[in-house]
Amino acid sequence: WSLPDSADCSWRTPCTADDYMLQYGPCVQGERSVQSVVAPGAHCYADAATYTPPAARQERCDSCSAAGYFEDGDGECVACGGGTYLDRSAEGGPRCVPAPPGRFAPSVVSAFYGQQSEMPAEFSTFCTGSCSATGWEARSDRVDSGTHHAGELDAVLVRDVDMALAGYLMFDYRVVGGSEADGLELYVSGVRDAFLVYHPSRGGEDDGGEDGLGAWHTALVRLGHGSWQLAWNYHQSESSSSSSSLPGKVEMRHVVIQNARGGAAQGTLPCAAGSYSSGGQAECTPCPQGTHASSAGSAACVPCGENEAPRPPVPDAAFGLLGAVSCDQCGQHTHTAAGAAECALNDDSEADPPACGFSPAAGVTYDLSPLARSDEMYGPVLDSRNHAYFLNVCSRQHSNHSCFDGDGEPIPSFACQVTSVGRGEDLGHVMGFEALDEAPAEGVSVRDGLVVHYTGGSRGLQLCQNRMRQTTVHFRCVPTAGVGAPVPHSPVENPPCSYHFGWDSLYACPLCTADDYVRVPGECVNGRQQVSYRPREQPLRCHGGVPQPQPVEQDCREQPTVPCPAGQYADVAQTPVVCVPAPVGHYAVGGGFLLERWTGLAAYGFEPTSWRADATLQNLHSPQDASDLVLKVSFAKAGFVEFDYKVHGQGELASFQFEADGHTVLADVHSTNLLYATYRHPVREAGAHVFVWRFRGGSAPADDQHRERGALLSRLLVVGQKEADTVPTPCPAGQYSSQEGASSCDQCGHNTYSGEGARQCQPCAASQWSERGAASCRPRRACTLDTDFVVVYDECDAQSGTQARLYVPTDPAVCDVSSFEVPALAPVPCPVCARRGDHLSAQSNRCEACPLGSYRDLQVSAADEHACVATPAGSTALPALLLFDSNQGRTFELDGDASTTCTGDCGTEAWRFQGDRADSGVHGGGELDSFMEAQIEFAYAGSVRFEYRFAGEREDVRADVYLDGEPVDGFTPARKLLSRVELEEEDKEAEDHEAEKKQQQQQQQQQQQQEADTKNEVRTHDQIWHAVSLPVPAGTHRFALNYHQEASSVASDTAGLQLRNLLLEGVSGAGAFQLHACKDGHVSAVGDVTCTACVAGTIPNPEHSQCKACSTGMVSFNTASTVCSACPAGTVSDSRHTSCILDQCKLTTSSGVHYDLSSVGQSMSLANMDIGLCNQVSCELGTAAVCHKERNFGRSITSVQESVSDNTVVLVYGHGAPCTTSLTAPLRSTTVRLQCVSDESVNAAPTILSDDECALELQWKALAGCRLCTDADYVEERSECKSGNRVVQQARQTLCNGPLFRNSVTESCHIEFEFPWWAVAVIGVAVLLLIVVVVVVCVRNRKLSHSYELLANSNPPVMGDFDLGDDEL
Repeated sequence: WSLPDSADCSWRTPCTADDYMLQYGPCVQGERSVQSVVAPGAHCYADAATYTPPAARQERCDSCSAAGYFEDGDGECVACGGGTYLDRSAEGGPRCVPAPPGRFAPSVVSAFYGQQSEMPAEFSTFCTGSCSATGWEARSDRVDSGTHHAGELDAVLVRDVDMALAGYLMFDYRVVGGSEADGLELYVSGVRDAFLVYHPSRGGEDDGGEDGLGAWHTALVRLGHGSWQLAWNYHQSESSSSSSSLPGKVEMRHVVIQNARGGAAQGTLPCAAGSYSSGGQAECTPCPQGTHASSAGSAACVPCGENEAPRPPVPDAAFGLLGAVSCDQCGQHTHTAAGAAECALNDDSEADPPACGFSPAAGVTYDLSPLARSDEMYGPVLDSRNHAYFLNVCSRQHSNHSCFDGDGEPIPSFACQVTSVGRGEDLGHVMGFEALDEAPAEGVSVRDGLVVHYTGGSRGLQLCQNRMRQTTVHFRCVPTAGVGAPVPHSPVENPPCSYHFGWDSLYACPLCTADDYVRVPGECVNGRQQVSYRPREQPLRCHGGVPQPQPVEQDCREQPTVPCPAGQYADVAQTPVVCVPAPVGHYAVGGGFLLERWTGLAAYGFEPTSWRADATLQNLHSPQDASDLVLKVSFAKAGFVEFDYKVHGQGELASFQFEADGHTVLADVHSTNLLYATYRHPVREAGAHVFVWRFRGGSAPADDQHRERGALLSRLLVVGQKEADTVPTPCPAGQYSSQEGASSCDQCGHNTYSGEGARQCQPCAASQWSERGAASCRPRRACTLDTDFVVVYDECDAQSGTQARLYVPTDPAVCDVSSFEVPALAPVPCPVCARRGDHLSAQSNRCEACPLGSYRDLQVSAADEHACVATPAGSTALPALLLFDSNQGRTFELDGDASTTCTGDCGTEAWRFQGDRADSGVHGGGELDSFMEAQIEFAYAGSVRFEYRFAGEREDVRADVYLDGEPVDGFTPARKLLSRVELEEEDKEAEDHEAEKKQQQQQQQQQQQQEADTKNEVRTHDQIWHAVSLPVPAGTHRFALNYHQEASSVASDTAGLQLRNLLLEGVSGAGAFQLHACKDGHVSAVGDVTCTACVAGTIPNPEHSQCKACSTGMVSFNTASTVCSACPAGTVSDSRHTSCILDQCKLTTSSGVHYDLSSVGQSMSLANMDIGLCNQVSCELGTAAVCHKERNFGRSITSVQESVSDNTVVLVYGHGAPCTTSLTAPLRSTTVRLQCVSDESVNAAPTILSDDECALELQWKALAGCRLCTDADYVEERSECKSGNRVVQQARQTLCNGPLFRNSVTESCHIEFEFPWWAVAVIGVAVLLLIVVVVVVCVRNRKLSHSYELLANSNPPVMGDFDLGDDEL
């Protein structure tokens, strides 16, 4: 043998049992022959020595073995069909009889039962690959895939079948020969069935069968109603052995297809519900429209009653599309006559009502036909459980079957659900309508949309408590949404089996009527006036219907002749002119103008000014320094000027005034306390008038401690400029007027918007949002967990002892919540009481505040829910309230007067209190102040503590804290100061508070289970929370926190300022839950509510339970001192240990020098000064050593110094009054310089050397400035002995403070001559004088003698040279 195209032949081998097959003879009189023959294509030869096949035999057979066939008298097989079936028990033998009424005779197709020499015509076959035959081959009572050689191939057998109703395909098969990779596949309409058979040897079990070639197996495959293509494919792999003596193949026999058209019937079945049979039918007939058959086996269908409609036919798993099985009540606002196929709309007012619509009121008709789809349903719309929903507004039939029932049949319905396991459910196939104002919604009208109900869905036994499923769709008129799409409510299903959706669409608006357009007259020019028509609302809130009328021209009068009040305008086209109400969407001020956008000021009569409009044009701001805004208006009648203004002046540094005709009518407004104020000035006479707005002291913010000083105007209304308005003014975008005759327009709320001339505000689409007063909606940004969600706590579950926590979006939400996956939070243990300072009273079994002097300890609370722990010594536990608790997520209402307000371009109403935080709201881009305030009673001096952060990206914002109307110094968190860097703590008290709070949080976390994902608990990744602590004295105080932003052209979509953990310590009516150690210098006993400061002269003991006095020579100068200080050398402590003084006005320096200041130490009064170096004088803060200008310039000696060079002792008196009001200001002091002088008269007058706010220096020349004299400063003196007595005493010989003489005594003595020393001196002087005289005389005489000798010896004498007188001679 050889394969095709082989170059040589191969030797045949002896045949074995696998090479033989059975061959059947024809069926003759119930018998046929069976013999073994070599199978075609076997590569062997018969060899009795190797294998001997079984001998030929005879066996019984049935020529009409196929179902529904019988053998007639001529020996032919006859098929029962055409509504008949084979009755083998009939009298006279088997025959065909008609199916009875209510039943039908389904046929059966069979093949490969008896002798067949050719392939039946219904089958076709082909082969691809290494084929040796054209395909499958018929062999007697079976068919096989053909005998082929080695190589990969596919042999296919195909039959098309048309199923009258669902049934089964059955056949026997076996795989003969081949390899383990060969097998049989079955495809049903191109899809491989789960049925797949490989060679029996793969399974390891095969009994060889009756002929030794393998056992037969039976396959069973379900076929649904409709047409199918069956394809059996024998696949032979490349690895199939070419040396096998028996090539592989598949044999198949006894193919039976139940309920297929074109076969023979062997019995009857009852008609399914929704169909009928009058008898003798091969198939049942579906009930016609308007009728139904509620049970199986119906011989006829019954018409539906009045106001009933047949339930839409659902394809039956076995019978396909049938008629209605029941009738449903017509939906709301629909009806029908008996036997009608569909419910019709109740509408007596419309001649031609819409095919899919509703008229809830006269002139209001909805038509949803544009939303109908014939190709596919809207969806899928997914819920949180991953269920998919599909909706089709006006049609139950569509080409894209989105939902299938459990039998795989499409569900014809308006709404359906596909569960997560793929099963479909009918959610309603009966349509009903409801007016929107009938639905439970607030503030809606009949024109805002409608509600469509789909009822009569599939029945739910357990889940729905045997109720039928239904769907409600809330259609909302949103002109900008176009067709729109359904969105799920949250939750979608509530209650069970009742489903809810929303749908924003243009086609949810009513059809347009003539009333949807407003007649708007133009200005009268040259007796002609154009009248135009504009939509009553912008955008137009209707579709289709009546189109917008074209403009027309008409005659008019140029000036009104009648005055019209506010809300009306003069219709100059009528004769006579009459006042008519302003239409909806418009307003009329009554003859003047309303200015809300500050642009084009010159046209209104304003003179050029330095006042400037902000970026939004909503406010007019005063500039720096002084400025005037001047308006000149000519009034045609009496009227008024009214304006809204806001002033921020920082005390009396700046002021705002308003003048009318030169007279100040609104004077010196320094502040409006963050609010807008309204002022109206009447104008009583017609004529020209001048109005001036004046601001003095304007400034830009010089630093981050203060806001700028300025005034701003937000609205100006002038009435009386004209007799009447001649045209109504359309409401500006972002405002609306819903009633005729409006004198002003109202602002749209958040998540709504309006165009110009709107009668009402339109809701934003689900994917958009808006702030108040918006002209359009903005797309929702992506959500962030940190800024857009808050944590709320559910009710406590008593059974588990825990309470659930969850993230909820802020309201109103500004981000796309639907696309954000919110993480889950683990439940936490339930608190015993909601407020932290409360305990469960054992007497009342209610939560009550812990008594004063005790507090609620968290660790003790876990063991004893009734426990309030006494405050230990050295500690304080003030009654406190904690609001916006970041650990418990609870928001409490403050008792008493609490409110929140926003002024300016506010988006939300004001602050939002939600869950674990509060925020200043989401606003527009204009200037605004959003503040929260509360009047709080503090029973004890306490504090206001909170954490804050700026969440937005704007830099032109700030926050300010006010206490009793005054800004709190030290709290100025301007945005630009933060830069996302942690602020340093304000004081040590705030640091202690932070440490205690963290410790308490750690204790709580140890008691609670760990979070599944701790990163979700951290909400400060990129923006840091900052802690603030503000001391508050006891009493009733008004606390306010304000968020301020400047005008910007860019609006924010994030709350500007966020607040959490607002702690009010010291308030009335609360319990304590935080324990604080007493501050330095304070003490408390066990059970004390507060700590008491130690008075001056005392300090706390080590336990801080009581104060102890300072030791001798030690002092503490101030209240709440922590240590005692030693007095300077030479001084002592006073009796109260509060000051260092001189002991009896004496002073001993460190060098041992003693001074006595008694002469200058007594109290004395001088000009502007009282001084008492030893005896203190009355002054501020009690007493002082020096009180200068009624200010305490020192009360305790702090320093003693000596100056030897100028004989001065210096005393420094310190611890006077503070120099300024600042808490860190230095204390005043006085330096007294006592200079030693001997003159006692200068003691009473100290002089001032220097004088400033903090230090005073005095110069005091006095003997008291000299040291006390010692023995070394005196010498002994004795007086003359007179009368036998003389005085002996010590005389002072240096400058010191002491008597000139001391220790004077008198003693006796003897009188003796004594040459006094002075006599000796006189005599000595006389002798000396005598000697001098003698010498002088001698010298003179010698000179005269010499002159005489010269004269005597002269010859002759010269007389002319000299002349001697007689005396000389």
